[in-house]
Amino acid sequence: MFWRSQNKLILIGFATTLCLISSPAFAYIDPGMGSMWIQSMLALTAGFGVAFKMYWQRVKLFIFGNKKKPSSERSDKNHQENIT
Repeated sequence: MFWRSQNKLILIGFATTLCLISSPAFAYIDPGMGSMWIQSMLALTAGFGVAFKMYWQRVKLFIFGNKKKPSSERSDKNHQENIT
């Protein structure tokens, strides 16, 4: 029990020291940063959408199986073409 409270105090002291020692960043956030952020969020959404669309077909086939019925017209046409 004593060791846990001592570890918490060390952690709090270390975090406080890091906050007090930090130097200024001299960073400037211009108005273009907002549009860059919106563009990156749209790209991320589009990427997830494409990945979801690609893998959704595989998930659907895995869960429901391939339930397409073969058309008899296609097989008859192919059969007739092979005969002649």
